[in-house]
Amino acid sequence: MRRENRVHSASKRAWLLGLAVLLCFLCPVEMEAQDVDPAMFPVLSYRPLDLGAIHALVGDSGKSEEGWAADPLRIALRIHPVADVKFLNIRQKRDRSECALHAVVTIVEEGFLDDQMRGRWTQYRFQRKGCKAIWKITEAREAFLCGMEGHQNVFLKELCPSESRSVSGEGRP
Repeated sequence: MRRENRVHSASKRAWLLGLAVLLCFLCPVEMEAQDVDPAMFPVLSYRPLDLGAIHALVGDSGKSEEGWAADPLRIALRIHPVADVKFLNIRQKRDRSECALHAVVTIVEEGFLDDQMRGRWTQYRFQRKGCKAIWKITEAREAFLCGMEGHQNVFLKELCPSESRSVSGEGRP
């Protein structure tokens, strides 16, 4: 009788284990948090970047025959220091597919190991006078994604707003 109970108990455990495995395949449970695309976060405020410094980086190469100087995306990648981060989104939008006269390159980085700057949004606006003319940067903007509580899902012109940086009611510079 005891042997039958042990056999019955073992087969019952095997049956339950099989059922559990089947349920795992039918109803998978995600073990990690869902990644959120930071390129979808709104930009509430931004700061303008110094165009003089940007034009100094580009130099006179826009007048040369170098291929990168004839493409807004390649110009933006040449002047923008892309960091080694978890998420990198580079997007170019032109006013039309052929002979575009306006272009916008947006670079979104997320995953810096700094609470004050978890991410960075940078946008470069380009314009040219004709199809064969060189591209000029007309505007450059930058905003930051704060890693501290309360401002994690919006881009702002400051690294972290001062109220997020306060510790025990005392603000830090």
